[in-house]
Amino acid sequence: MEILYSIVSALLGLVLILVFFVDFISMINTGVFSRKQLIICIIKLIAALLLFHAHFEFDILD
Repeated sequence: MEILYSIVSALLGLVLILVFFVDFISMINTGVFSRKQLIICIIKLIAALLLFHAHFEFDILD
């Protein structure tokens, strides 16, 4: 079961990283940096990093 949690957390982390990059690149291309958009992007990045951390923790426990 821990292997399943590890795989799911890694995949969710990858998806959130890709969404973060797409949002960040679109903000750079449009040149519009509102505080709300930037905070949402940072929250996505932190969530993705936490999911990757959980993935490696599950990997170590196994």
